Amino acid sequence: MKKEVQDINDVDPYKVDKLSKVPSWLIVLILKYWAAAAAIYFIGMDTFIINWSESDSITLASDVDVMLYEISQAMILTILFGLFLTIFSNYIVRPFVRMMYNRRNNTYLYNMVNVKGFKSFLLSLIYNMPLSFLLTVIVVWMGYYGLVLDPFGTTGGTGVEPFSYAFVYVIVDAFCVFIKDIIVNIHQRAKYRRQMRSE
Repeated sequence: MKKEVQDINDVDPYKVDKLSKVPSWLIVLILKYWAAAAAIYFIGMDTFIINWSESDSITLASDVDVMLYEISQAMILTILFGLFLTIFSNYIVRPFVRMMYNRRNNTYLYNMVNVKGFKSFLLSLIYNMPLSFLLTVIVVWMGYYGLVLDPFGTTGGTGVEPFSYAFVYVIVDAFCVFIKDIIVNIHQRAKYRRQMRSE
């Protein structure tokens, strides 16, 4: 009994564990990659949301009608991508970023939206919806040149595929977050200079 008590007392609660050595930017990066890939997988691979088999029963008179139909279907899918990117980033990534935040580890630097409540959802939607359109165009362009990842041999190197989409999302998001951090830094410096001059 004494030995067990001694073992408990010997535990150092301030000792750094192995997981804490993983940089927070890497954790946020992996979370964002997973969220983007999951959003595309659950929407793009689900045939119940958009019934693509309806296109066989629709008679289209001309090539223009075919093009307009395909554009409308792509627009619906892209909007759904943006909505699910918003849901995953706002309700999965953002809470982890807030949990990891402290004075020594400013994880807010790695995320675009860091506010709470419904305002967070709206800002995330405003951010992710245009991003979704941009990412879809980039991934379709990559598919045109056969640059889309095809680890399972199912896409033929074309189309919107979760791994490629998530990879492009992480790159574009990192660029946007970098620009945001620069703007915030400039604003904080200007505010500090105004305060120093007023004193």
